[in-house]
Amino acid sequence: PRAGTPPATLAEATAVRDALRAAHAQRTAAAGDRATSEEQQSLQRLLFRLRREGLIDGKQADAAHARHRRVPMAVAAAVLTLGLAITLVGPGLWHGGEEEPVLRSGGAVQVIESDDVAATVLKIETALKAAGAAVAVTDLGNGAREVAATVPAERRDAAAAALAPLGIQPPGPDGALRIEVRAKP
Repeated sequence: PRAGTPPATLAEATAVRDALRAAHAQRTAAAGDRATSEEQQSLQRLLFRLRREGLIDGKQADAAHARHRRVPMAVAAAVLTLGLAITLVGPGLWHGGEEEPVLRSGGAVQVIESDDVAATVLKIETALKAAGAAVAVTDLGNGAREVAATVPAERRDAAAAALAPLGIQPPGPDGALRIEVRAKP
């Protein structure tokens, strides 16, 4: 209120404000907080006139609509945060190239390049079976094959001697052995 406003005018303004608040609360409760565009325009005109007359200041009128401005800002902040998180964490989630698998139970995969993959696999398989190993051959596609074997502890020396002429390292302490045979480029 302005300085020097008569007490009767202040009392009347307070009564009008209280009546408006009560009517608005009653309408809001009945409509379930769904104000029509006509009601919004009416409220804006009333607030403008009250501000022009100096009965309310702009801060009080703006406080009524502050919630409507905060929601879009909260959504924008959430989208920005999500985008930042994807940018920082995202590259670790997707791998562009394939990586060599890591074995948890034995030595790494030994890779051998050969002119005749089938003949090389047969030599390795025969040598391992002769040493008493359990052998499994898997086709990896593109002409490559994997020989996986488990050599018993008492037969590891025999397996190492049989694989040495083929240039293959002996099995690890757990007896596991994996060999990938690929065609020479």
